[in-house]
Amino acid sequence: SLLWRIKKDNKLVGYAFGTMHSDNENIKKIVKAAANYLDSVDVLLVEIKMDKNTTAQSLNILKYAMVKDTSYSLKKSLGEKKYLKLKNTLQKKYNINLAMSERFYPIIIYSMILQQQMKQQSQANVSDVLLQTIATEKNKEVAGLETPEEQMQALTSLSYDKQAEMLYKAATKKSKTSMKKLIKAYLNQDLETLYKLSTKWEVPEEYKDVMIFNRNKIMVERSLPYYEKNKKFFIAVGALHLAGKEGILNLLKQKGFTVEPVKLNIK
Repeated sequence: SLLWRIKKDNKLVGYAFGTMHSDNENIKKIVKAAANYLDSVDVLLVEIKMDKNTTAQSLNILKYAMVKDTSYSLKKSLGEKKYLKLKNTLQKKYNINLAMSERFYPIIIYSMILQQQMKQQSQANVSDVLLQTIATEKNKEVAGLETPEEQMQALTSLSYDKQAEMLYKAATKKSKTSMKKLIKAYLNQDLETLYKLSTKWEVPEEYKDVMIFNRNKIMVERSLPYYEKNKKFFIAVGALHLAGKEGILNLLKQKGFTVEPVKLNIK
């Protein structure tokens, strides 16, 4: 399931819902079905709250996205042959001009590629924006579990060489995990298969630590004060944050909560 009911002492605490960064129309139907459960909570908790401040912060975080040390370069990191292959592939396949993009950290260009692979038209997580719009219409409080700066600092904390290798593999090699399979698993509300597919991703373990596992702990810790204030919450974060031993569902169980799957009926 993608939606989970959270309880403590058999009383409703809230829900946890796994989103997916995609413009797929059927995914939007799942999001809208999950949004019905906002009626029984007080606050929607998303990764990043979208508002005027977020837009200002997003412009501000460009400084974290740029490589300040001019001694770093993709050509130096990858070598001439790999660099030229990457440059040509990015231009032909993704319409990304490497000469224009190279002052960004490789992980930022990697994110641009993933966005295109998901056939997503904008950087914003469509599911998050949709949920926040619905929550606002329902007069629910909306809060962010992270800031844009925190996300960007987590992204760029991986070593430059590892980022460069990740970018090269993502651009030039066929991935074992196709986006079609991920979307199919999501539409089947099959969190377990989604998680299994994600474990096949060829990314360094440090990437999983900084981008998934460490953030899971932070998001759970920042959700708990709402419970302590007797506010029921609806956590909506990327589906991969929910699953696995170090996922949000298991972290909630470790803190004495029970979680149970909720099947969404899609019309």
